[in-house]
Amino acid sequence: MSEQISVKRVVNQEDYTRLIYLITDLAEYERLTPPSEEKREKLTRDGIAMKYEACLAIASGKPIGYVVFFPHYSTFNASQRLWIEDIFVLDAHRHTGAGKALLNFCKEEAKRRDFESIDFVVLGWNAHAMKFFERNGAKRQTWTYFTITKEDF
Repeated sequence: MSEQISVKRVVNQEDYTRLIYLITDLAEYERLTPPSEEKREKLTRDGIAMKYEACLAIASGKPIGYVVFFPHYSTFNASQRLWIEDIFVLDAHRHTGAGKALLNFCKEEAKRRDFESIDFVVLGWNAHAMKFFERNGAKRQTWTYFTITKEDF
């Protein structure tokens, strides 16, 4: 399948509505509960407040994927890095170049900002994503990812 893919920054209410639709699809893919109405509203407010940045992959005028990212800091390298929180393409549009277009956008953005690296995690069961990232220059790390939830603060 060959589609003309463009990448568009999320900048207005319509874009955030499209983004949240795709986040809901990602939640289903990852077998998670999609964001509640309250969380959807917060996602929009936080995006407008630049707590994160997002882009949509567009094909034939429709959103088919997205990436959410933001800067973070490495003390060991004394440098900023770009953290990818989500990168997702609808199943019907995989292998069209959409994921690569979103990742390349992040690479260009990190280069423009003179960041040291791009960091992210991949679910242990998502072998397809791991292969995709490795084909596109990612190297597996030996770190183990932990989370402390608000209930445990």
